[in-house]
Amino acid sequence: MRSRESQAKGGSVTPVMIVNTAKPFFREIVNRGAGVQTFGPGVGTFAVTSITLTNYDSGCQRVRIFQPVLSGGTYGQCADTTVSAFGAGVRAIVPGNQTLQLTFPSPIVFPAVDGQTCGAISFQSSNGLVYADISGYSN
Repeated sequence: MRSRESQAKGGSVTPVMIVNTAKPFFREIVNRGAGVQTFGPGVGTFAVTSITLTNYDSGCQRVRIFQPVLSGGTYGQCADTTVSAFGAGVRAIVPGNQTLQLTFPSPIVFPAVDGQTCGAISFQSSNGLVYADISGYSN
């Protein structure tokens, strides 16, 4: 069975070019003791698609990646800021001498807060050595 509306009427197809304006983002962060470090493009919308955490210590290390509320710093930049509050995020425990790969098919999106688009990472153990590789994109 066929509908008359489903048949082609001899029209032409016009190709459409889709332009992706997203900019790739990658940052490697190393813990410098317990504390918080910020990262991100500074402006626009920021999405994290994967996080790789490598623990070079023999003990477990706790890590938290989250949306920070910032004070100070330069508008549109994530450097030299103070984290005044912690927003929603992801927590992970990385076993000793292991790597943990977190991928997000639906990325973690960090919208601008008070004009700054940043993420933050908290290394909750001051001992040990943890590397965090953060990949994503911004627009």
